[in-house]
Amino acid sequence: MRGGVRGMVAVIRAVLAMMVVASTALAGPIAKPPAGWKGGANDELVHATGLIPHFGNVHGIIEAERYDAPQPGVVLDLTRVTATTSAPDAAARAEIEQLRVPADSGQRELEWREHWDAGRMWVDVWLVYRDPSTKVDGRVRMVIAASKLQIVAVKAECLTTDDADRELANACVAALYSLDPSMPIQERIPIDLDAKPSASTSTSTSTSTSSMSPPPHVPLPPMAIPQEQPKTDLRPIVVGAGIIALAIVFWWNRKRRARYEAENRENGSK
Repeated sequence: MRGGVRGMVAVIRAVLAMMVVASTALAGPIAKPPAGWKGGANDELVHATGLIPHFGNVHGIIEAERYDAPQPGVVLDLTRVTATTSAPDAAARAEIEQLRVPADSGQRELEWREHWDAGRMWVDVWLVYRDPSTKVDGRVRMVIAASKLQIVAVKAECLTTDDADRELANACVAALYSLDPSMPIQERIPIDLDAKPSASTSTSTSTSTSSMSPPPHVPLPPMAIPQEQPKTDLRPIVVGAGIIALAIVFWWNRKRRARYEAENRENGSK
């Protein structure tokens, strides 16, 4: 009887462990926001980011967070887009070009930098722009990492008004250095920044929709990029198998107990 109980406890622990693994098999934090800022996951930003094509119109998983400074005037927007593709060079190039400020947007692109970081195995892009109509400065950093089948673009955008507190603005910019693509570095592969998007590709840019942000830019037209079918999520199957195993243990234990009770009644009647 004790052996049956120990077996049941072992199965329960295994099922709980599988559930924990399934629940934690998600991406980590997008970046580290400044201490004391309020915010978190933001459905509005997820929706706005999803309206803009990514990686040349490849569908992917979108995460988004927004944080407000303790005083008005500074907002930090964070997004991470993960997609499956077998053409990471072209996909990365499309995502980079999307970040550029169009000439007819009314905004001014003040600074642009992009380079391949061989130490971290990612593309590092910086953008500084100014919107004269709203008197808002935007500072954007985006890093792109790719494996053989996946590509991830993580973006942080600081939006600052002219009258914002300078210490808060600097704290927001410091957060741009904490971006995390949530892809193990040993899985990352080189990305060719000289890859050419298809002839149908034009530029668009920022996805931010904060109340103090500039108007949205024109999105990219679709660009055909070959992609692999996403892998089947095995977590529900694993959890379901654990539940079935748990039910079998309960059934087996109950049947064994019934047999012992029948033997005890038979011995007592003799």
